[in-house]
Amino acid sequence: MYANDTTGPDNNDYMGDVRIFVDRPAATVAGASQWALSGPSPKAVAVGDTTQDGDATYISSNTAGQVDLYTLAAPPSGLGTVKAVQTNLVARKDDGIIRQIAPVLGNGATTNVGASVSIGNNYVDYLQSFDRNPITGAAWSVGDLSTLQVGVKEIV
Repeated sequence: MYANDTTGPDNNDYMGDVRIFVDRPAATVAGASQWALSGPSPKAVAVGDTTQDGDATYISSNTAGQVDLYTLAAPPSGLGTVKAVQTNLVARKDDGIIRQIAPVLGNGATTNVGASVSIGNNYVDYLQSFDRNPITGAAWSVGDLSTLQVGVKEIV
């Protein structure tokens, strides 16, 4: 299902038939893996659950500014126009301190930090949609997906 809110320059009207594909982390990005792993390795497996498994496999950080970034599997062939990219961060905190996280999108040369969210004591799926590539400011292309890196940053 998709919904448009009729605001902004992109995706504000009926898009017709669309295909949604889910991509999961394939590997950590060298030099951008700062969060600690709990559960089986590699980290990409721990964070790429098809079904959220709570405290069985996860990454954690209690240091503001730490980033964990992942490469993705190759996009499937036959993709048409890329309308948007959505990040899903399933997170909770386990202390009494205010915690905020944000999705991070990168391309190997540049990264962009999305809007931060305050996380609570229960697992919640924090979704953020990017109608345009935040690194280039242009509409998404299929080529962007082949170099796209996704991750999370601890803000506070």
